[in-house]
Amino acid sequence: MLFTVSTKDSPFFTEDCAAEKLGVKVEHDLRKALNWCDVANMLRVQNERMDISYFPSTREYTQQFGLNKAILDNLDKEIIESRLPGITDAARLFANVDVTKEPIPVVPTVHYNMGGIPTNYKGEVLTVNGSEKTVPGLMAIGEAACVSVHGANRLGSNSLIDLVVFGRAAAKRAAELIKPGTPHEEISENETQKCIDRFDKLRNAEGDTGTAELRLAMQKTMQSKCAVFRTEKTLQEGVEEIRKTYDGLDSISVKDKSLIFNTDLVETLEFDNLIRQAVVTVDSAYNRKESRGAHAREDFPKRDDEKFMQHTLAWCDGKKTKISYREVHKSTLTNEVQYFPPQERVY
Repeated sequence: MLFTVSTKDSPFFTEDCAAEKLGVKVEHDLRKALNWCDVANMLRVQNERMDISYFPSTREYTQQFGLNKAILDNLDKEIIESRLPGITDAARLFANVDVTKEPIPVVPTVHYNMGGIPTNYKGEVLTVNGSEKTVPGLMAIGEAACVSVHGANRLGSNSLIDLVVFGRAAAKRAAELIKPGTPHEEISENETQKCIDRFDKLRNAEGDTGTAELRLAMQKTMQSKCAVFRTEKTLQEGVEEIRKTYDGLDSISVKDKSLIFNTDLVETLEFDNLIRQAVVTVDSAYNRKESRGAHAREDFPKRDDEKFMQHTLAWCDGKKTKISYREVHKSTLTNEVQYFPPQERVY
C-alpha cells in the first residue's frame, strides 16, 4: 500500500491530488481507502475509468478499515520533501513526526460551523421569552450567527450571504442605532468583576490535570460518541462521558501565571468555552430523533419535518442544559419571491 489517509469517521486526502504530485500509480487498496471523489481526481491523471459503485460507503469503509494514520512508504526522502513540502513541514511542526520514517496522525477537524447565535435578518440577536425579542445592542454575523437562511450549497451560498447580504444589513442597522457623540452606558462593577473573577480563577488554577489532557479527552469523546453517524447508544454514552471531562475543570492546572504571551492560559480559556459547546452539542444531538444534514442517526434514518423542522435552542448552565426549539422561517419578506418548501435530499 502506498498511501492511506483516513479518520474514524470519514476518509480524506492530506492534500488535494497528492498522488499526482508524487507521480505515482494508484494502488488497489488506496481505491478502497480513500473518498471516491479524491480517487476520481487521481484516476484522471492515469486516464483510468472509474466505476463509482466500486467504492464502499463511508460507513462500510470505517467498519472495514478503521484507520487513523496517513502513511508514506516506499518513497525516497528527497521525493517526499521536494514534492510534498507542505505536508512534511506541517507534520514536523504540529505533530513532531518525520514523514519519511513515521505515519502522520490524522484527526477530524471543523470546516464550517452550522447554526449559531439566533438573529434576525438585520444581525440583531434574538432571545426567546414567550416571543422573539431582540437583545438591545448585541449583534452577530457570519459563522457566529444563525439567520435561518440556508442555501443548497451551504459553504458557497451561506458564506456569500453572510458577507454581502447580512454583513451589510448589520452594518446599516448599526448605523441606524448608533448616534454620533452618544456616550457609552455605564456598566455595573458587578458585571465587569464576573469577567475578572473567571480570568483570575483559571489563571491561578492549581489542580493536577493539564489543559491538554482534558482537551484530548473532550476530542476523543466527540469523535467517538458524537461523530457523523450516531445512535441512541453512542449519544447517551457521549452525554455521560462529556460531563466527566467537564468535571475536570475543577482540577485543571495552569502552570504559567504571567500576563504576557501566556499560551497556557489562552488554551485554558478556550477549553472552558469549548467544553460547554461540546456539552450542548451532544445534548442537542441526543434530543433530535431524526437524520438531517450532518446529523445522521442510524436509529432514525429519515428526516422528520413534522417534529423537527425547527432549530434547536440550547441554554448552558455549567454541565446542565435546557433544550428547546425555534421555528424556521416559512415565509418571505416580499411578495416578489416565493417560499420554497424543503425537499428530501436524494442522490
